[in-house]
Amino acid sequence: MSLGASSLFTARQLSGLQKLGDIMLPGHGDFPRFSATGCIERIDDLMGTAHPDDVRDFGLLLLVLHYLPAFAVEWIVRLVDSAHRWPDFLAPLPRTLNIGIKGVVFSLYYSGYHRATYQGKTGLDAIDYHVHCAPDKS
Repeated sequence: MSLGASSLFTARQLSGLQKLGDIMLPGHGDFPRFSATGCIERIDDLMGTAHPDDVRDFGLLLLVLHYLPAFAVEWIVRLVDSAHRWPDFLAPLPRTLNIGIKGVVFSLYYSGYHRATYQGKTGLDAIDYHVHCAPDKS
């Protein structure tokens, strides 16, 4: 999938998501880089049932992230990740952003999906998590 193949997000918004994902999951040891897996191809499946306003707002955030330099995106990730240290009257917005950002990125990464041409380990392989369904023998 090219970065423009989403029905919900533009190529620039997907580029922002890819930048965010690679900052949060840069690949280390057995863990692949977010962008290497191709899991971003499932963004429409993940966000397709979200409220249209949430999709729009998340898309706006992704567009901003597309245009920001990587160091600024890293700063934003660290900032919202530290929301538990913020005063109570300021903390709700960064906490909400933190949940939304992590929810989308980690849901894609640990979905078990990867592009057909990807040959490496997935996030689930790296944590050795495999679900097997067996018929009930009762």
